Formats: sequence, C-alpha cells, structure tokens
Amino acid sequence: MTLAQPSTPSPQAFDGPQSRSSRQFVIAAIVTLLLAIVPAVMWPGAISWMCDEPVLVAQACYFNQAHELANRGLAGNMGVPYGPLPTQYYQALLLVTHNLPAIVAIHAFTLSSVLAVSLLWLSRSLRLTPWFAACVVLCPYLWWGQRVLWDASFALPLGMLAVAAYASFLRTDSGKSLGLAMAAGLTGPLIHLQGLPLLLAFAGHLLLHRPSALRRHWMPVLIGVAVIFSLNAGYLHLILQILPSIQGILGQGYPNPVSRASSLSGPMLGGALLDGEYFVRAIKEMTGPGRSVEAAVLVSRIITPLIWVGMACAVVSLVRSAGRRAIPPTAEGAQPVGVDVAGARREFFRISLVCLGLQLVMAVSLHVPPLPQYTFGTFPIHVLFGWFAIDLLQRVRLGLIVTAAWGLSLAYITLGSAWQIHRDGWSRWLFSASLDNQIEVARELNRYSDTTVWTNVRTYKSRPTAQALQCLRVILPPDPAMVQIRSPHGLLIRYKTSDDPNSSWIELVEKDGETPNPPETEEMDVAPWPRAY
Repeated sequence: MTLAQPSTPSPQAFDGPQSRSSRQFVIAAIVTLLLAIVPAVMWPGAISWMCDEPVLVAQACYFNQAHELANRGLAGNMGVPYGPLPTQYYQALLLVTHNLPAIVAIHAFTLSSVLAVSLLWLSRSLRLTPWFAACVVLCPYLWWGQRVLWDASFALPLGMLAVAAYASFLRTDSGKSLGLAMAAGLTGPLIHLQGLPLLLAFAGHLLLHRPSALRRHWMPVLIGVAVIFSLNAGYLHLILQILPSIQGILGQGYPNPVSRASSLSGPMLGGALLDGEYFVRAIKEMTGPGRSVEAAVLVSRIITPLIWVGMACAVVSLVRSAGRRAIPPTAEGAQPVGVDVAGARREFFRISLVCLGLQLVMAVSLHVPPLPQYTFGTFPIHVLFGWFAIDLLQRVRLGLIVTAAWGLSLAYITLGSAWQIHRDGWSRWLFSASLDNQIEVARELNRYSDTTVWTNVRTYKSRPTAQALQCLRVILPPDPAMVQIRSPHGLLIRYKTSDDPNSSWIELVEKDGETPNPPETEEMDVAPWPRAY
C-alpha cells in the first residue's frame, strides 16, 4: 500500500465516508455547517472596523452612486490595484441595505457556507474524514477573516471551492465541476496576486495530464471563464495600461522587505491560518482561567507538524509511483471516466507540491513577510496536507484523538473570543472599537456640522485606520431633512470611562470649554471620506 491510497476500511477506523454510513456522513456534514455558520453570524456588529474594510465598502457606495460597476479594488502594499470582485460584491449588498451589521451577517454566512460546503465536497471526493472539515471551520483566524468586510478573505472559500471542484472532476470527469474549478481558480489572482500559484498548479496539471478534458468540456469551461472575465473586463484593461509600472514595482519587491530566509519560512508555516497562536497574539488578546488559553494555543499548533507530515507523504508517494501513469489514457471511442480515490490523491499530491513550490518562489523573489495573510491564496493546499496526515494517523487509530484535541482547542479559542469581544470589545492596543460602537458615534456626528473633532482614540490618530469613521459617514449619511448644528466648544471622541483600561469602547461628547482634553489628544478630520477614483 502506498501513502496515496485510502486507509483500509475497518469497523473501528475513524475514516471517511467510504467506511462510514451515509447517515454518519450527514451528521458530520450538519455539524460542520453549524460550526461554520453559527459563530460566523453571531453578534455581527461586534466586528472590528478599520484599515481596508471601511474604504472598500465606502468605495462600493461611491460606485453605486455613480451607477458604475467597480473596475478595481484597493491598492495593496506594493501599490498595485487589486481586482474588483469583492467591491462588486459589496456593491450588490449595498443595493439591498446600508445596515452594516446585516451586511456583515450576509457576508459571513456566504463565505462560511461556501467554505464548509467545499470542505465537505472535497471530503466526499477524496474519501477523507469529514470531522477534519468540522475542525477547519472552527479556526479562529478563519472565523475572524470571514466576518470582517475585507477583500483578501474571499480567497479562502473560493480557493477551497476550486480544489473541491477539481477533485470532483478528477473522480467523475464532470464538465460542470471542471468549469466551476477553473472559474473559482481564476478569482484567486484577480482578488490578490497570492492566488496565482494555485491557479498555475491546476492549469498546468490540466494541460499536461488531462488535455483531452478541455476538448470534451470546452463549453462549461468557456462559460465559467467568460463570467469571471466579464466581471473583470475593466480591471484587465486597467492592468494592461499600467503593466510597465507594475513590472517595475514587482521587480522592487515588497516595500518593507525581509530576508530571503524569512520569506522562505512563510509558505512552510501556512498552518498559522489553522491554529490559534497568531490570532491570540495579534488579533484578540484572550483571557481564561489558569493557563487554559496557553494550553489551547499549544494544542492548536499541532496542525503545523501535521502539515509537514502531509508534505512528506506527498513526496514519498510520488517517488514510489514514479513512472506510473496515475491517469491512464482512455481507449479510442471509450466513454471517459474519472480515476479512483488513490489516483485522485496522487494527482493532488502532485498539484499541492507544485503549488507549494510556486508559493516559495513568489515569496522569496518578492521578499514577502512570513505573515498568515500572505498564505490566503494557497490556503487549500495546507488544509490538504494536514488532512492527508490525519488520514495516515487513522491507520494506527490516532486520527480521532488528534483531530478531537485540535478541534476542541480551536473551539475554546474561537467561541471564547467571540463572547469576550461581544462583552468587552476589542483590545484597545490591538484593534478598533466595534462596528456597532462606531456606528453610534457616526450617527451622533451626523447631528453636527463640525468637520473636525478632538480624539484620544488610538486607531483614529494614525493612517490607514483614521478613515474608518469618515467612511461610515459616506455609507450612513445624515438625513437630508435634518438640520445640523455646530458645537459651541468643539467635539471630543474619547474612550469611555471603564474599569478596564484596555477597553476599546468610545463615545462622542461636546466639550464644555473648560475641561481640558484627555492626554495624548489630537485633532482629526471627520468629513466624509472622498472618493479615491
């Protein structure tokens, strides 16, 4: 038996759908969907509102006001504009409602549902345990990323959808699956350049190993590609116009470069998206009894060595199967069929290793910092490597134990953080006040004609976070019938008095002309954020 083959079924094995009843798979699927969706849509107004998200939604609002379909997204750290698909998505939601918590709930429901369904579809195609999928959707970083109104987070579910659809194509030779895989795969680099390695790995595999599939299924592939290209026509025209400058920018690399060795470590630490360590350290400072948080973080980090084991499995399997045609040619006139589970897994070993290699090349050549957000585009292959390692552990009956321990640690961090954020807000030194809290302040500001205020709120005193409130005033403008007043002594946005000096809750008050401003107070512009393009 090679490492590419599925585990031998046994009544005691913790295995995928091949050795479990349909009823058991349905139970796992229901649990996965609930774990993905319920935490994602809880307390939507508790999300952070800072950096890219406010500008992204405000620009969508401006495009709607001009009756234009967005032709670009925001400009990234390297100055190259991102694709317009996320902005177009927010345009569509803003046509329905300007209630931002409702938009957050719809957004979180959509992304988490697509991710969960894609994971379950992949589990079904490759005969991998669906309980691993239930753990993936509990990862705190993914939970956070699917709630904030960001652009890069679209790459996670759409990349996983591309992988699941391609696995279905390999198993069944379905043209619809292939068309969906190519359409979803194309969205990756059109959202962010980091999605390019995954697209190239799939496209290269299709051209080298299944070229006849393009002739048989040209219509669904053409439809999928045409839909994506039609939505990005304006963006592609723009990119062609500024291509010489883009080449120069990419040649210079990341604006704050790190060493090549540090860049090399990023793709090898893609498990940071799937554990709790980075989330607790850099996003939400969680508290708990005793050393429970530290213990949960430590257990959650087991995913990184599992991913390395999966990488080793892929290499060993391909070495053992060298010279073997994993996808045999179809006889003349015969009806094309898919490959078996072992063959499909071998092909995904090959695809995943190629994708990882391309990611390493991109990271090193551009001096990309080793941060989790720069592995969004190749997130699916790291999930696959970890999943294959769990499948290997199932042969010695350790898969259930490891998966359960990992999942429980993730649940503790994600659900515990969700409750603490709802109750106490975000940590002042890390993130902004909650969206609900900032909406309260923006609505209060709409009563005044003042265009500047004083503030001691950390995230309002530095760009790119200072524009959060200004963007809210674009999305939630004052009632035209309302008569605005001017404050006699000025306005102050300050942290609320609280027993917790780290609380991020804020409030708007009128100054009385006598009480001095709080320490470290600065003047800030609160006029509506101007359209950037």
